[in-house]
Amino acid sequence: MFSFEDFVPNAAAKHAMAPIDDLHVLASKPATQTVLAGLVRGWLDEGMRIACAAGCSPIRLPDFTLVLPPPPAARFVRLPRPRRRAAREIITGIARRSGIAMEREMVNDLATWCAGDVRRVVGALRQLQFGESIPSTAPSNP
Repeated sequence: MFSFEDFVPNAAAKHAMAPIDDLHVLASKPATQTVLAGLVRGWLDEGMRIACAAGCSPIRLPDFTLVLPPPPAARFVRLPRPRRRAAREIITGIARRSGIAMEREMVNDLATWCAGDVRRVVGALRQLQFGESIPSTAPSNP
């Protein structure tokens, strides 16, 4: 059994920041929403900043959102998926930082395929990186 407290840095330090991703998986788990919201509320009260991301509306997380403090301490910001041009820029940047050379056509195909989901891009680029790291096993001609 684990506790959320075991995985969170000491929030006593001012300006500490913690990201929490994929809150949408809690949409059908009200008890877990309540526990997490209580922890987040405590961290906020201690001065920690929390950035949460969910692939759904806050309306689907009522037990989480009801426990949070009112704005400006807590607020919701809708971040739309990046459009195709922005997706191409993201793909190019991630590929460059990962040392992956990509032709323009491949960047365009990946931008279309990912439909703005940056996680899909990261996964695809990791697969490409892995594929490039495998030595060729083609039989040699004597």
